[in-house]
Amino acid sequence: MKKIVLFASLFLFCNVFAAELSSTEFFRILQDASSRNGSTYGVLEGTATHIRREKGRKKVEEFPCFMAIIITPGKSITQIILDNAEGYLVGRVQNESTSVRRLSKKSGIMERIGVSPRDLAMSFLDGEFVRELPQETLRMVDCRVLLLKNKEQNEWVKIYAAKDYFFVLKAEFFASEPGKDSVPVRTLEVNSFAQKNDLYYTRSIEISGPGWRTDIAFDKADMNVYDAKQGTGIFRSLK
Repeated sequence: MKKIVLFASLFLFCNVFAAELSSTEFFRILQDASSRNGSTYGVLEGTATHIRREKGRKKVEEFPCFMAIIITPGKSITQIILDNAEGYLVGRVQNESTSVRRLSKKSGIMERIGVSPRDLAMSFLDGEFVRELPQETLRMVDCRVLLLKNKEQNEWVKIYAAKDYFFVLKAEFFASEPGKDSVPVRTLEVNSFAQKNDLYYTRSIEISGPGWRTDIAFDKADMNVYDAKQGTGIFRSLK
């Protein structure tokens, strides 16, 4: 069976009995990658392009983007580096806590371009499940839509996950419980996938909000089974 890498998570590409799962069972599968795939690692390199409007003019900024992830049962650790200088380490313990540590004195790029280290590490999947909403179709893929509440970040998240393949295609973030006409504060959406070593990974994602958009495209990728002897050798030192 194929596997899919989605940002900082690996999801089993499996459609057996998917339609028969309850909301909570489906959500648990989305949350826990290691129980299906074992220990894995991934390294992605590419470019983050930020576009926004300032005084009627379009402003574009580009930065090198590096991500490395190690997933072991119940835990993950993700390193994110922008512009070869601004770095973060995100530690996630499933259903318990997510910690974010700066690896550099230089800061400000991540906030300015609207990207959250927590979002890229998929920590929103550890929010409290509230309810399932009517199914929707995104790019011809049938999706189950789940509403989550993230008490730690004090926000609500609506996720759209492919019902037969267990991967998130889209996440919308709200400051309060969303209604029918609510506009998200920001939206994260997967635009394309590619394959490496029998693993599918997210080749490009888009994060957007009112008046701005950041596209992250990865043109280099390495991923495979993780051996504890590797330690954190896939992580980089900041310049």
